[in-house]
Amino acid sequence: MSKPRHMMIALLIAAGVSVTPAAAAEPRSTDVEVTVTLEWAYRPRPRVAVDGILWLCQGNRCSARLADTPAAVERACYRFASRVGRVLSLEGLSAALDEEALARCNRNRR
Repeated sequence: MSKPRHMMIALLIAAGVSVTPAAAAEPRSTDVEVTVTLEWAYRPRPRVAVDGILWLCQGNRCSARLADTPAAVERACYRFASRVGRVLSLEGLSAALDEEALARCNRNRR
């Protein structure tokens, strides 16, 4: 950012004006913690960022917080598998993928 822009933001904050994007003010669906289990052949780094989602990994298990909607969970699984490797399972509080959804998730796996 340029220096004048920094100053403008500082002035707005000092005046108590919100500088968050409009999308941040919209109500979001609740988030859910999900865990994926990968084929043992894949051992990702401890932190993997995929499409703006930070996955924390240990061994062949990775977890992240996702929007609690079926579409968001399937999309995250699909993109994670295409970047990291074959997903054996995905589990969370209200999120779990059946065999058919896992097959879709792994369609373009790495």
